[in-house]
Amino acid sequence: MELKLKNGEYVKDGYHDLESVSGAEETAQRIMMKLRARRGGFALMPDYGSRLYTLASVRPGRREGMARQFIAEALEGEKVLLEELKLVDDGDNLSLELGLKLGGQRLNITTGI
Repeated sequence: MELKLKNGEYVKDGYHDLESVSGAEETAQRIMMKLRARRGGFALMPDYGSRLYTLASVRPGRREGMARQFIAEALEGEKVLLEELKLVDDGDNLSLELGLKLGGQRLNITTGI
C-alpha cells in the first residue's frame, strides 16, 4: 500500500489523514511515477524513471518505436504488458495514451511527456 498522489501532492481524506492506494490503482500510480521521472534524476536510484522526456528531440517517424523502448526500460520488473500505445503530438506538447495489461485487468494511463 502506498500513499495516494494527485498532481504530485499527497491526498488528504476528510479527516486530514493521508489517503492510500492499493491493488491496480497502486500499480497505475507507481507506473505513472516511473514514466514521468527522468531516468538518472535520482542519484541513489540511477535506473529509476524513463527517458521519455527526450522524445521531443527524436524525429517524428521514430518516436513511437523509441517510446516503446523507453517504456519497456522504465517498467522493467513490473508485471505489466504494454498492449496499446498512442503518441499524441498537438504541435506544442507530446503525450502518451497507454493500454497496459496487469493480470486479467487493463490499465489505461495517459501522461504528458
